Amino acid sequence: MFHDPKDNINTHFPGRNNVIVANTDSIQDMIAATSCMDLVVSADSVPVHLSSVLNIPVIALFENRPEKYLRWYPISVKYKLLKSC
Repeated sequence: MFHDPKDNINTHFPGRNNVIVANTDSIQDMIAATSCMDLVVSADSVPVHLSSVLNIPVIALFENRPEKYLRWYPISVKYKLLKSC
């Protein structure tokens, strides 16, 4: 899990050994951490697009607005678009 360094993220997920906290202070740290992942789940933000560039499968959460999900989808990886009716 990527987070703001000022947040004490461990208090949000006590006892959850399936949540890995990635303390990244720079974009280089984020690239290194992301490159070790098998899958990324994220809101539309840097991790989505970085994962796409690294050919890592992504579950991306976008606003339900065509101008968002039709323009900013992950372009380098296979994807499926799921949206509400």
